[in-house]
Amino acid sequence: MKKLLLISSLYLAVAGHVSAARLTSFADDFNRATPGANYAAVRGAAYGISDGVLTNGGPGQNHVYLKPAGELTTLPTAEDYANGYSFAAALDIFIPASGQASVVTAGLALNEQDGQRGLKHRLLRFRGHGPKSCSIQLLGGNGLEGVNMGELKSNAWHTLKVSSAAPGVYQYTFGRRGEARPLASGTFTETTTNILTGGYIGIYTENAPAGAYQFDNFSVTVKKDERTTAQELLLFSDQSDIADTWGKIHFSVTPLRENIPCKDPGFSVTYSIPQNNGSCLVYGSVFHQDPDITSKKLGDSGADMARAKSTWDIVRATTRDGVSFENVETVFTSAPANWSVHCTIAAKPDGKEFLLLRLLANNNGFGYYPFSSPDGKNWKQLSTEPLFYDGDAMSVFWSPKAQRYIAVCKTLQPFPKHITTGHGGRSKLLNNDKLRDRRVLSIRSSPDGIKWTPSDSMDDVWDRSGRKKAIPAEFMTMPDADDAPDLEFYSGNGFWYYDRAYLMLLNYADSPLVKGHGPHLDTEWWVGSDGLHWNRPARDVNATGDFIKRISHNPLILGGKFLFHYGNFLLAMKQDRISYVGARANAEFSTKPFPMPKGDLLLNAAAPAPERAFATQQAYIMVAVLDENGTVIPGFEADKCVIKSADEIDLPLFWGDKSARELAGRKISLRFQLRSANIYAVAFKE
Repeated sequence: MKKLLLISSLYLAVAGHVSAARLTSFADDFNRATPGANYAAVRGAAYGISDGVLTNGGPGQNHVYLKPAGELTTLPTAEDYANGYSFAAALDIFIPASGQASVVTAGLALNEQDGQRGLKHRLLRFRGHGPKSCSIQLLGGNGLEGVNMGELKSNAWHTLKVSSAAPGVYQYTFGRRGEARPLASGTFTETTTNILTGGYIGIYTENAPAGAYQFDNFSVTVKKDERTTAQELLLFSDQSDIADTWGKIHFSVTPLRENIPCKDPGFSVTYSIPQNNGSCLVYGSVFHQDPDITSKKLGDSGADMARAKSTWDIVRATTRDGVSFENVETVFTSAPANWSVHCTIAAKPDGKEFLLLRLLANNNGFGYYPFSSPDGKNWKQLSTEPLFYDGDAMSVFWSPKAQRYIAVCKTLQPFPKHITTGHGGRSKLLNNDKLRDRRVLSIRSSPDGIKWTPSDSMDDVWDRSGRKKAIPAEFMTMPDADDAPDLEFYSGNGFWYYDRAYLMLLNYADSPLVKGHGPHLDTEWWVGSDGLHWNRPARDVNATGDFIKRISHNPLILGGKFLFHYGNFLLAMKQDRISYVGARANAEFSTKPFPMPKGDLLLNAAAPAPERAFATQQAYIMVAVLDENGTVIPGFEADKCVIKSADEIDLPLFWGDKSARELAGRKISLRFQLRSANIYAVAFKE
């Protein structure tokens, strides 16, 4: 299934009771004389049954739909999808002999009307154009989307499958009946406003001689998953993810180069949770600034902030594309106080504890105040006293590995700056004009969001009382000898994804051309095993591509992409591609051993690598399967699984017609050979 949603950040919300969708399953092998009482023939359809298969009745557009009868009902509605329902359908099709005089078409029909007029239908269909060409197409909305599959074997049975767990998003596979490896698979996404929700499903033919098409084993299933499970996933960030290397292997990261224009949603996206219907539940913050600031009765300095009376809201909403938001509701409104705009949200994996940190400015600096919720709807303030004082930028996330909340905060360190006209105040007590504030990180942790380690505070940040004090240097994360001597860590947005932590750092350096706050330098992806310790695999790659932006939330996982909201646009990359392992020349490595689940393996990879697009003729990936002793399993040799000229997040791995699902329950590892290619992840399809 293409564009597989990998449940990773935290959890999937389990949907509530829905009564709209009643169809649980339907199957028909056509072992009778007529299509039966559950079918409605429309648009002049003429079908007969012989030898246990359904045959079309000749030229024209012929439709046979399921109709509501007894337990039968329509496809899922928008409400059904939102509450966790999905549908799947399958149909065996006998492909006629090639060389037809006209275009011949057959497939599954999805109809959003009443099943009687065939209006505004969506067709996932096989379309033959002659002896050497055929395609799979989705018809509807603005027209056709198609995948050309080349030459098909005529006079043979094939199986077409389609499923959907979200309005307008269809996954398909098409292949020879009984063979594990499909001829084609992928996803069609309907982007028009006229998205199919509800309606009927049926069988469709067009422009075929009588009896040319035969159908068998028609099945439809509409179901709701009462529990959700995480998909297994192998990610690649550093040497601990691989073993037994040969050649020159490197690890790096992917910049967010895709820019998707959108409207400002009216709130700052702060946290997201993927849902099992393909959408995301989103939490955001709205800051209502004190009118005295906007009317210029107060300025924007720290002292003014400490006298202002502002309020803020927590909002929650849903989105299917990151561009438009639905069901927007305000779930908390603060009392007026000297709040700042800075806010961060995290949740535990079970979804039964949310933590929000908000900064409140007073004469001592920025105090961190905690708020919690058991469900994301009902919030309360946990403490009327600040947890600690620190800088004015932070992020928080739950680390399952450390079993603690991790707060990544900006803090200030006295540092002998070479450029002293830039951004950074003095400390009177230090009596050294060369010592200015350098922005670095403090990384704190807490089991409950209340007691934090370290608990030390950065006091008197504006040095009003002459007692300005930084936290101890041992609690700071600072630039090292491989960094530029004037580099500063301005802020870091960290989040947990699957089995590791990622952090996007906004870097800063003063400029001699600017007095005061100069331009930010660039952004950088960090990777950590637990959120407390971090690696920096690519200091020279700007994480936000052609932009220098400070992201404020974990990724929205939608449509096979990671999306990061920033005002009126989205930064995007393909899903699971933050970090990768690659090779310029020929190289090899093995994955860590893992128990093979009951499903196929999906590879997230690019050959050639995006940064080596010129290397099309030389790029390759080969994959072998090893047993627990490191020996190649017969039938799963590398030369039977060769990938070239591919850039997908879910390439199915097959060894001829063999799938690794045959090895379910065994402990295996994968042996990769690659050149001019990047490998981002391996996923396991249920």
